[in-house]
This record gives sequence, C-alpha cells and structure tokens, in this order.
Amino acid sequence: MELSAFFLFALIASVTPGPSNVLLTTIGARMGVVRGIPALLGTALGTGLVLFIVGFGLGAAILENKLLLATLRITGMGAILWLAWVIASAPVSKDTARYAREFEFGLMPALLLQWVNPKAWIVSVSIVGAFMVSEGSAFY
Repeated sequence: MELSAFFLFALIASVTPGPSNVLLTTIGARMGVVRGIPALLGTALGTGLVLFIVGFGLGAAILENKLLLATLRITGMGAILWLAWVIASAPVSKDTARYAREFEFGLMPALLLQWVNPKAWIVSVSIVGAFMVSEGSAFY
C-alpha cells in the first residue's frame, strides 16, 4: 500500500462535510481561528481515539452489540440535533464578546462529540479496513 494513497484518503475524509467540519467552521467564523484551536485539537484527539479503538477491534464489538449500537445511534442523532440547534439559534449580532461567552465549545466537548459522530466512526472503519495489515508494515 502506498503512503500517497493513505494521504489522499485522509485529505478527502477531512474536507468532506460532517458535524465536526460544521462545528469548526462556525467557531472559526464566530470567534476567530485562535479561539477555535481548542475545539480543533479536541476534534483531532477525539477522532484519533475513535480510530485507535476501531483499530483494536472494539469497533467490531460495538457493531455486533445491538443495544450499544442503538445507543450510539440515538446519542449521535441527539448530539447532531443539539449542535444544529446551537448553531441555528446563535445570535446574529456583531457582539463577538457576548457571543463567545454564550458559546464556549472547547477541547472536551469537541473530543466527546467524536464518540457520537457517525462520520468519525465510518472513516475510522474505512481506514482500518483499507490500510491496516495483519503482518509487516502498511507503508512498504
């Protein structure tokens, strides 16, 4: 497997729309790039943890357990609906300082969002399925 194929997959997966992209775009537009860095780090860490767990087989166990899978789906739907509500009901005023106080979404909320983010799970399963090998190195 070529390393360039992995990087192309990672690039495409990172720019396709999803809950994290919407969240980070909203935070960057409303509060500025610098204030959005904690949410960006939380998203990266959360997605990395989901990928790590899927790589070690826990993702398969979650997919086999019907109750856990249903809980993940319902929680994910609730989190995405809540995020949509927060973004849609945000004030339109130019008072960024007031908005920043009302909308604090930092490292931990962004990290926890990845656990119920369907795109993070789908991309992680795709990465493990396409690029993980049972022997040797995936990069030669």
